[in-house]
Amino acid sequence: MDSLSLRYKLVLFFCLTGLLPLVFISYYFLAAHTRSLEETYTNQVNQIVGQAAAGMSQDYTKLAKDLSDHAAQPYLQLSFQQFPQSTRLLLLRERLALYRSSRNRFSRLSLCYTNGRRLVTTPLQAGPDTYTSFERRIISTLPFAKGAVRHVIFTRTRELCLFIPVVSFRDPVRQVGVLAAYLPLSQLAASLETIDIGFDTITIIRDKNTAVISQSAPDSPVGPGADIRWYRAQIPALGWFLEVGVATEDLFGDVAALKRNSAVVIGAILVCALAITFIFSRRFTAPLDAIIQGTHTYATGDLTHRIRVTGGHEAQKLAQAFNAMAQELDERQGELDQAVRLASIGAMTAGLGHEIKNPLTGIKTSAQVISKVMSQAPFKAAHAGDPKGLSDLCFLAESISSEADRVTKILNDLLKLGKPGKPNPVEFDLAQTVQKALGLLGPRLDKKGIGRDVKVPGLGAWADPDQIQQVLLNLLLNAMDAVPDHGGEIRISGGFLESGQPYLTVCDNGPGIPRDKIRHIFDPFFSLKKEGTGLGLAVVYSILKQNQVRIAVDSRPGQGTEFTLIFPGPGKKEGEV
Repeated sequence: MDSLSLRYKLVLFFCLTGLLPLVFISYYFLAAHTRSLEETYTNQVNQIVGQAAAGMSQDYTKLAKDLSDHAAQPYLQLSFQQFPQSTRLLLLRERLALYRSSRNRFSRLSLCYTNGRRLVTTPLQAGPDTYTSFERRIISTLPFAKGAVRHVIFTRTRELCLFIPVVSFRDPVRQVGVLAAYLPLSQLAASLETIDIGFDTITIIRDKNTAVISQSAPDSPVGPGADIRWYRAQIPALGWFLEVGVATEDLFGDVAALKRNSAVVIGAILVCALAITFIFSRRFTAPLDAIIQGTHTYATGDLTHRIRVTGGHEAQKLAQAFNAMAQELDERQGELDQAVRLASIGAMTAGLGHEIKNPLTGIKTSAQVISKVMSQAPFKAAHAGDPKGLSDLCFLAESISSEADRVTKILNDLLKLGKPGKPNPVEFDLAQTVQKALGLLGPRLDKKGIGRDVKVPGLGAWADPDQIQQVLLNLLLNAMDAVPDHGGEIRISGGFLESGQPYLTVCDNGPGIPRDKIRHIFDPFFSLKKEGTGLGLAVVYSILKQNQVRIAVDSRPGQGTEFTLIFPGPGKKEGEV
């Protein structure tokens, strides 16, 4: 990944964040849509098959009810009680034939005794009677109840046989015979011709034991090995099941075509998107390539080179920023050389500091001895004739001593700047350190009439308390010098940041620091005071850096300056363990 160029990273990023989600979303919606279509087709076919099974069940129910009603006709009930004469049997056969012809569905009607012996049948069979033994066996074995219709499949003739009990005219409870009706299965399955799915189908009727009763071939042959989707519904009145098979290719062909076409469209979109991505990435990276080439030129030391970009607004702004940086680097190069020289001088001063302090100590001691000798009576008596000269000599001796102290202080600050003391970090209370620093400077603040506003709760911090106290003294001294006498105010506050780090703020109401000077206040020898050495804040910065304490400066001209110390790690409030 790191070895890829920006152009290919952009392409990869676009693929991961744009194209892949687009593909996943497209695939999800396509799958959901096709699944919805499949469910819709399936529900429609199930509904059609269910309606066909219900129609077949209703057809059978109407037929059975019509037979049951006809079995209750008096001429059938009385026929078993009359003496079977030929003329009466002929009349009975004619009436059954009339009923059969009016229904035009039954292939045969028979009126039998309860023992299965036939009384009359229509139409008459010329050859051997294949129904006699079947009727006797069924009638003698099937249990009958009043009005109940029993049905049995006669496999030899592919007929559905319906048996309806006939009761006595005078005793409706007593069964006297059975009316047998034979219905071709093709007649019963005629209602299945209304199944119109729009495709070739295979229709199968099974009994409750799943044995095939009837099966119809499709209008056009289904190829061998074709995938058939089966739909099943129950025929309640018969206890049978209707199964309809449809070729999956026929039923879901549109769905498969939709999938193929959608895949082609998605693929075309992906190819176009990738092509656009490559073109866009090239246009985007071309200005960056020019900028990178310019940075290489800068790296060779040619800071006069300028980048010219004709790309987008952002690239032009970036090029302008690089050009401004080059201009700034060109200007700062001389300052950097000067800083290096100053750093060398500082290192040399740090090395010679101890050697210089010894002569300064001798000079200060000699000045003190001279001043002491001049203050004695013999010396005063010897120079009684020249009091002004004596006074000048005493002033010079005191000036030598004070200037030696001033030089010593500068050397000490230089030594601290070059090599500050090693900190001894411990956990301490910032409030106590603030009180100690204010206690040392309190008399001077009171003498100048400078007010103090201290709001520092118990804050546990981790640093060297002595060095932090020295930092506070330097900041307070700078604030004391900045604010006016009898009207100045120094505010000290503390608390916790959102990260849990303790902080301490020292703020004054002095004239503030100009914006262009703030970045230089920690530089050695930089001072805004007429008599300042420019080493106080440099020493402060060096001490804080060693203690891993960050310092931030906010100054508003005419309103004052605020220094904020941010200590490392989460702090603790007073009383916490």
